[in-house]
Amino acid sequence: MELPNRTEVDATATVVSARKTNAKVNFDPILDLELTIVPAGMPPYAITVRRMITNLHIAKVQPGSTLLAKVDLGDPASVRLDLVNS
Repeated sequence: MELPNRTEVDATATVVSARKTNAKVNFDPILDLELTIVPAGMPPYAITVRRMITNLHIAKVQPGSTLLAKVDLGDPASVRLDLVNS
């Protein structure tokens, strides 16, 4: 069982842009996602992350989409996207 990370806070991530790279993992594309992150009780900030997105979830990362996320307060560049529950 994984213990919750006490430095993580809930956030939303709005997709500003999603660009394909030439890389794939098991036929799933790796995308550069430009996001606006809004952590609970904190000001929003912009970030670009590179993530493998399964073909099943590719429609969820279109510009304008809002996703559930977790942000590490100690490292705001560390963002976990929750594509299953978004």
